[in-house]
Amino acid sequence: MPTGHFQIGDLSFSYEGSVEELAQCQSVMREFRQAEHRLKMAAGSDKVYLIYDQDLQGDSGAFDKLRLRSYDDEHNYTMDIGSTSENPLGIFPGLKDDKNIHVYHRKSGENWEITPDGDVVGKSRTSPKAREAGRETSSSEKDTRGSPTKNHEDQRQGSTGETRSESRGNGTRSGRAAGWSDDPNERARTIIKKAEVHPDDNTVGETEITSGELAEEIRWYAKACSRGDQYMTQVLKYFGVETVEELTIGDVRETFRLIHSKKKLQDRISRTEGKAA
Repeated sequence: MPTGHFQIGDLSFSYEGSVEELAQCQSVMREFRQAEHRLKMAAGSDKVYLIYDQDLQGDSGAFDKLRLRSYDDEHNYTMDIGSTSENPLGIFPGLKDDKNIHVYHRKSGENWEITPDGDVVGKSRTSPKAREAGRETSSSEKDTRGSPTKNHEDQRQGSTGETRSESRGNGTRSGRAAGWSDDPNERARTIIKKAEVHPDDNTVGETEITSGELAEEIRWYAKACSRGDQYMTQVLKYFGVETVEELTIGDVRETFRLIHSKKKLQDRISRTEGKAA
């Protein structure tokens, strides 16, 4: 049986099938290359990543989504990947009625779309810097979650880039005042989503999310789970680093899982030690 070798974003894979099936795959790959070219041109980047977003919230509840994404210094450029039974791979770039690139400004929360013809749709005339300056001079920040376009972005992109301030005093956090959940695990899921809008190879130490430094958020969750220094040393050792700041964004989701579950941490350590032996 012939085998085809393909690449979508930063994922390379092989597919074994008939010549006819592989020809269909090649046709789908040409569509993906066109979509990736659009993302690269929009972002001014030479990299496109294949993203698997989990636990996104929609009108019908939580769902997962495959996406293509590229980045520049301030924005995420995202195209959803649709599912189909009309080709062997079961996927195609874009959605049936939506081939637009969705742009999200990480700092301001502004979002808009770029059509296949290159037209910009839904972009505010107020620049992100001007909007940010207006927030800084305001006596209190307003929660922008009520904006229809913001809700649209949260469902599509899972970016959760709310412009909330987090009250800090005497080293403590006022999560309720900032609109955060009182449930540490729910808050952890939000932190993960905020972190994963950044490139996977960024380090935790150089990454900030809307609530502050990502490294401090990870330490906060460890404390909320009653994990001491010795436990965290084991977690960091599993990833081959010495400090939380050295972790990468690609490690963040698994880091939270290992902090949450002692059993998972021990399973991972045992598996690693078994391979070494």
